[in-house]
Amino acid sequence: MDAKTLTILFSGLIAQVQLPNSTLSTAVLPNDGAHDALLSFQATQIVGPPPNDPFFPKPKNGKYTIQLKRTHVEISGLVAEETDGAPVHDLIPSLTTIPSCKTLRTAVKKRTPTETLGAFVDYSGGKLMPLSYFTKMAYVEGVMGWDVPRCFPCWIQLVAPLLDDNVTLIFIAEGKRHSVVLHGDVEISVTNLPRHARKHKPKSHFENFYSIFSDSCTHEKIIVAEPCQRSDQLCMLAEPDPDCTNSHYP
Repeated sequence: MDAKTLTILFSGLIAQVQLPNSTLSTAVLPNDGAHDALLSFQATQIVGPPPNDPFFPKPKNGKYTIQLKRTHVEISGLVAEETDGAPVHDLIPSLTTIPSCKTLRTAVKKRTPTETLGAFVDYSGGKLMPLSYFTKMAYVEGVMGWDVPRCFPCWIQLVAPLLDDNVTLIFIAEGKRHSVVLHGDVEISVTNLPRHARKHKPKSHFENFYSIFSDSCTHEKIIVAEPCQRSDQLCMLAEPDPDCTNSHYP
């Protein structure tokens, strides 16, 4: 019998961080006043009756959508091994290449939400892969290898094997733990996108990623370029530009 998997779809202002001296990675969702950090899954994916914990909102259109601001999410039931991020490392900006700062904040290592580090979602095992791309290419001026326009992923996905038939999401907020058990082969989404995409006025916010570092640094901006030619894989969401891309560390 084939092992069951967890699929996480990531989109928006999210840094995929491999934690030092650990098999764990964490998706860091920097706080941006115009963005909402959210985790969602279908109600039909819950094992047993719906949660009666008031932490969980009522589902809308069959989907639970949970605000992640100041929340640390642990995922129980994944294989304790390092995630293979190589398939996306040349597609999403490296936070060891674009800025000059190098030292992760203790808050990132301990996954402690702050005013600037809005939320964390831990994961391990599996592989990160591109899923779709922004309609326009982008580049980073003055950074070798990134100074030529390329298509940036709009959505990336993690597909990770489970140890058992189910997976447990544990939300740690305000010192309390709230959990829900989901069926194996589940798909969840983690997003940090503009709250009102159609009204959103594009501004440079890629520098929000640098809040993961404790040392001050110089850094470059993402510059939008000509249209991406991956016509069959373009993102259908209304993000303003590749400033809302994922990034990675190291």
